[in-house]
Amino acid sequence: MKKRVVCITLFSVLTFVVLSCTSSYIQPIKYSDYVKIPTLSQSPIPTPVVVNTSVQEATATATNNVILEMIPPSPTQTSTPMLTATSTSTPVFETCPENGDGIICFGDYYKQLPASSHKNVLITPLYIIIHTDDQSGHTPKRWFSYITWNGLSNREDGGRASHFGVGLDGIGQFLPMYQDTVMQSWAASPNMDKKSINIEMCGRDYNNFITGKANQDTKASVMSITEKTVDLVKRLIEQYNIPIENVLGHYQVYEGKTDPGDRYLQEYFLPLLKEALNNN
Repeated sequence: MKKRVVCITLFSVLTFVVLSCTSSYIQPIKYSDYVKIPTLSQSPIPTPVVVNTSVQEATATATNNVILEMIPPSPTQTSTPMLTATSTSTPVFETCPENGDGIICFGDYYKQLPASSHKNVLITPLYIIIHTDDQSGHTPKRWFSYITWNGLSNREDGGRASHFGVGLDGIGQFLPMYQDTVMQSWAASPNMDKKSINIEMCGRDYNNFITGKANQDTKASVMSITEKTVDLVKRLIEQYNIPIENVLGHYQVYEGKTDPGDRYLQEYFLPLLKEALNNN
């Protein structure tokens, strides 16, 4: 028994000595000797896509802003008087159908009012009646003729029709006009409508322009709209042989009306019209 223990012990010692001597000759095993480690791709790292938010915002703003000028918006006006600048509906601009029908276009654009707003009767015009459409006095920079069109075409109590609306956006022609006759409108009075051309100037309280109560924005709008209207009336006078004495304010043909303003018409509009006619 003692001999076996001694032998085992001796074997263990010899094994330790052998391992100790050979350990310096054994190379460590590398992981890469068994597994090929892939190299990184040489392709460039893709650059993140940067969205130009300023362009997107500008586009969105332009679209929203077209709210006004260019997106078909819903009208809120209710009458020939009492039109507001909150409408966002722009009539589709059309060219006058001059070929074949003999229609004359005096406006910057043509958009005929619905058939329900006027009588389908041709008249020979003897008078020109000047109106204002009563758009808000708080928004003179937004006195536009398309708002006039909306107010005339969307009355709940039936039609109203003027031949023209004149605003900062130009002259809109709303009814057909021919060489010697025009479609009858519905704006001044039952009697006068049978023999008159009716013109709506955008805005209200034009007498304030004369009395000094108008602010600078209102003055600028009144002057611009007046210039356009004087030019229009001059052409109508020449086309239909209407004497200047027959250019009247709404207040002169219908009791209770005050537009476009007696002092404005007599002291500002008519003198400009006479001057334009004399310079012809």
